[in-house]
Amino acid sequence: MVKRVLALTQDVQRFAPKAESAEDEGGILQQSFSHLIQQMQTNMTELGTKARLLEETEQKLGEVSVYSAQILASIADYVIVTDPDMRVTKVNPAVQTLLGYGVDDLKDQLVETGLRGTGGGEVLMGREEMADLTRAGTLWGKSGMLRSRSGEGIPVQMNLSLVRDSSGLLIGIVIVARDVRETLRLVADLQQVKTTLEERVRQRTQQIEQAMQERESAYQELTRKDDQLIRQEKMASLGQLAAGVAH
Repeated sequence: MVKRVLALTQDVQRFAPKAESAEDEGGILQQSFSHLIQQMQTNMTELGTKARLLEETEQKLGEVSVYSAQILASIADYVIVTDPDMRVTKVNPAVQTLLGYGVDDLKDQLVETGLRGTGGGEVLMGREEMADLTRAGTLWGKSGMLRSRSGEGIPVQMNLSLVRDSSGLLIGIVIVARDVRETLRLVADLQQVKTTLEERVRQRTQQIEQAMQERESAYQELTRKDDQLIRQEKMASLGQLAAGVAH
């Protein structure tokens, strides 16, 4: 558009009537018209410069947008971006491929429709948690239950961060949720191993205690027999002594 306006001003300047004297009415009109054309050319040049800067800015913004999209696509965790009212504005491919939701399914929907607290009916963000998030700007390690399109409840651990513009105005919230099902399975397996080991230790302890009791019983029986033998020997010695005295 800028190039067309410049071409138009050049055509007007080329076909404008030539005045014989700058003092007559035609000369004054010619000077005014020439000044107007020069001003238009200056303005058009400035507009052209601004247009090029705008094109360069748009190109850079496009490159940043592609770069950001590639980063989101490479994140295996669930990334959900919302507006300040917790309505979904953007999700990464992991949400679409692993949970079965398309962008249109979640667009402008309250995040509560896809996320639940650990208690099932519990809301995602309580008042105290929202106050902590607003004050600190981030909230780490929030447990929750993310629901897939098929209705499966997926336990997740979430990190939430506020997004603000250059003036500090809140423009959105970023939720990064990590599937912890595998972690919970490992914890359950470790708990099972711990329970098994504890049972084995208990059984072994019982065996040792039983063996110690048997050993103690055998020792007591041996001591009793030893005492009995000593008494018998004493009685025999006394008998022999008595027989000798009587003789």
